[in-house]
Amino acid sequence: RKCYFPYLENGHTPYHGVKFVQGESVDVGCHAGYGLQNAQTTVTCTESGWSPTPRCIRV
Repeated sequence: RKCYFPYLENGHTPYHGVKFVQGESVDVGCHAGYGLQNAQTTVTCTESGWSPTPRCIRV
């Protein structure tokens, strides 16, 4: 399984459009006032896609 890192609204990452393989993890940085769900800082490529979904939400 391959995962392509999406555009990260309200965040910053050098990985936009980069391909990762299942099992790889990526650090995600969100802008001030935003964060990943459950206060996580990394996302992992899984068989069903990114977990959690790389999305910066208002905290």
